[in-house]
Amino acid sequence: MQHRSLSTLFAVLALAACAIDDRKLTEHGGDAGEAGENQGGTGGSAGSATGGTDTGGSAGEGGSAGKGGTSTTGGSAGQGGSAGQGGSGAFGPTEDCDGDPLAVDEDVVRACLLQVGCNPFVPSTSLSFCITNQRLNTFPQDDCGTGATDCEDFLACRGQGYYSAADCTSGAPVYCETETLGVACARYPYAIDCQAFGGVCETYTDDGGAERVWCRIPELDGCTDPVGMEQCSASGVSYTCIGGTAFGNDCPLIGSECRDGACYYVLPACTTPGATCGTAARLDLCYDSLDVARYTCATGLACDESSTTAGCVAPGCALNEPCAESCSGTELTFCYGGVPVTLDCTDYGFRRCLESTPSGGGDPLAYCAFPEIAIDRICEVEDTDNTCGACAKTECCPAWTACLDNPDCVDFIDCANDCAGVSTCIDVCDAMYPLGIASYDAFFACRDVACGC
Repeated sequence: MQHRSLSTLFAVLALAACAIDDRKLTEHGGDAGEAGENQGGTGGSAGSATGGTDTGGSAGEGGSAGKGGTSTTGGSAGQGGSAGQGGSGAFGPTEDCDGDPLAVDEDVVRACLLQVGCNPFVPSTSLSFCITNQRLNTFPQDDCGTGATDCEDFLACRGQGYYSAADCTSGAPVYCETETLGVACARYPYAIDCQAFGGVCETYTDDGGAERVWCRIPELDGCTDPVGMEQCSASGVSYTCIGGTAFGNDCPLIGSECRDGACYYVLPACTTPGATCGTAARLDLCYDSLDVARYTCATGLACDESSTTAGCVAPGCALNEPCAESCSGTELTFCYGGVPVTLDCTDYGFRRCLESTPSGGGDPLAYCAFPEIAIDRICEVEDTDNTCGACAKTECCPAWTACLDNPDCVDFIDCANDCAGVSTCIDVCDAMYPLGIASYDAFFACRDVACGC
């Protein structure tokens, strides 16, 4: 079977993220993939499901993002999509590993769902870790989920988030809407408020030819540092110099300090690296740099430790209790101290459940994504669309959206586009992604009838 390429109509992006530790503020830009058009790219390290380790988590070193960068904490950036309020106890009764009732903390669950799902980037810390260890209590500078009712609250707090953009029809992937507000015209547009980071909005083209937006630090204009080298200024700004322009964040402004070219939260000192129980209900993670993050176990959980590790676990559960995050349709399963808990993302105002493979290996991250009232512009006609493409977006939007929401359809498109029209190559793509073919063909069948092209 031969299929026609979509390369002249639409682009499908997949960005990647790298693993980071829980002190480092790096959840946007080049260090974090956009949770965008397909299944969201790849994330950072998931950390232990029971809370023994956490090499992810973050909030804002800087870094640029394809189709637009973003910022991190503080500041308002306008209107965002609402994440809704969901219902109380939407995941129903839960039992611990002894079979007894376990009261899962609904407030902590909701806060972490909003913290992760309202952010337009792939998370680098697992939802299970955030909930099990009440991560937002440990890093209040990073907390924009607690007390938030929707993604507008998150955007106003964090300075990055889904945004109702004024102009995403021109075909420009990124632009500065105001002196300090940068916009990325992704499938679900999002914004960065550079005022929250001590900078102003600036766009540039990276070495790969991609247009990006990030926060320029005016006080460092004329920098001469090597491109790509992360630096700390004398005033504590984390920055990268690109063509004489410094892009980055004012670390003290966002409640952190600059170390090794990145913003880090300031933590108490410790003496021996590793995970231990500070109290019966507190997990202590001492980093190799001898500073410690102290996490309070969520309701119903207690800290347990072995000779090699420690974690917050539910009654009867082992430290290595098999439990992994996953998605099934719009349902999300996360781990509460080793106990699998399932909820429906739509009950909390999100469109989808997404999985992301950690770049450092391990179980996939799963999270609720794309708030229901965030603008989905996948079928928005742009000035650069040709007649056929504009017609297809208008007349066949449901079929096109169904394809892009099907990872096998997206993978087939990527595969077929690399075939340069060679039918034997496309046949191989057919065999590799059979679950995507029906969605792909349905779109073209609609386009043929509705648009004649």
